[in-house]
Amino acid sequence: MILNHWTRGRSSAKSSLAAVLVPIVVMAAITCGALTASAARRAKSAAKPETTGTNATVKTPPTGTTSAKAAKARPRKIGAFNPADETVELFKAVENGDLKVKLIPKDSTQGRVFIQNKTKKPLNVKLPEAFAAVPILAQMGGGQGMGGGMGGGGMGGGGMFNVPAEKEVNLKVACMCLEHGKPEPRAAMTYKLVPIEEFTDKPGVKQLCTMLGNGQIPQRAAQVAAWHLNNDMSWNELAAKKIVQLSGDSEPYFTDEELATAVSIVSAATSKVEEKPAIEKIPSPGETARGE
Repeated sequence: MILNHWTRGRSSAKSSLAAVLVPIVVMAAITCGALTASAARRAKSAAKPETTGTNATVKTPPTGTTSAKAAKARPRKIGAFNPADETVELFKAVENGDLKVKLIPKDSTQGRVFIQNKTKKPLNVKLPEAFAAVPILAQMGGGQGMGGGMGGGGMGGGGMFNVPAEKEVNLKVACMCLEHGKPEPRAAMTYKLVPIEEFTDKPGVKQLCTMLGNGQIPQRAAQVAAWHLNNDMSWNELAAKKIVQLSGDSEPYFTDEELATAVSIVSAATSKVEEKPAIEKIPSPGETARGE
């Protein structure tokens, strides 16, 4: 009986001790877990760069393959040369039926060239430095023939302009009249572009168109030079040309500055018949005087 009593007392003591120890162990485990999580959060916070305040850090941009992919994904500028696309010469591509080209004039001084890609692939179009434009309906009282340039290396880079597949682009171009006395071009007229050599073989005219397209010479002085070179008008005839007002009053068609500049332009154009003009720009006498 005493033994049984002692055994039951011992079992009761063990149960009491377990009842005390289990909660303590559980609380210790919870505390350790909380401390571990807190330490992990502090470590993660320390590793993350600050983005605000005086201690903000700047992320280093990706390099290598990632940077190359980003550059490749950047959209190209409209008209920009693409080495992956086929390159064609404008007039040859028109002849082959790959391009359709026309010019809509604003007047005799400027117009827009529309280039339509009729193929199912984008094309780099090599633009002509000089061109002539003739009215498509010339037999029905169309306007004067014109000449101009597309800037050589000034459009699209390297004289190229990229035209998307089955799309049409347009370029603004500088022009001048090559047929004195014929009607002034109008926006209602459509012009066909042709190589300047098919329109005229007068020395210096192609060089003149190239210089105008490159922005090397002012349009008004270029017009004087064009009528002198292509229409055989003398300097005296050009100086005597008048604008007659409705009132009956008149004024010179060209200024003395424009005439003087044209003389210099003709000299430069005819001296460079066999090569591309090397001049950067021919200023008018007025510009020179103001510069001094």
